Amino acid sequence: PDLLSLGVQETFAFVHFEVSSSQEIIVKEVRAQTPEIAQQIRQNLHLHKVSSDFTPGQSYNLKVSFVAEAEQL
Repeated sequence: PDLLSLGVQETFAFVHFEVSSSQEIIVKEVRAQTPEIAQQIRQNLHLHKVSSDFTPGQSYNLKVSFVAEAEQL
């Protein structure tokens, strides 16, 4: 997400998801500092294919950290 446009320098989000039998992420909940950050995480992860290292039907929790990039001149 473009953190600087949201007035955020650094933030994190918690993502709760399951993996389907077709090895796709099913996002159940995203808790983030702003609705825009939560929505972008949800859009990028939901139905994303994952490796077979994940157990179908299993729930997972993930903490994602973001730091705004410095503007390049």
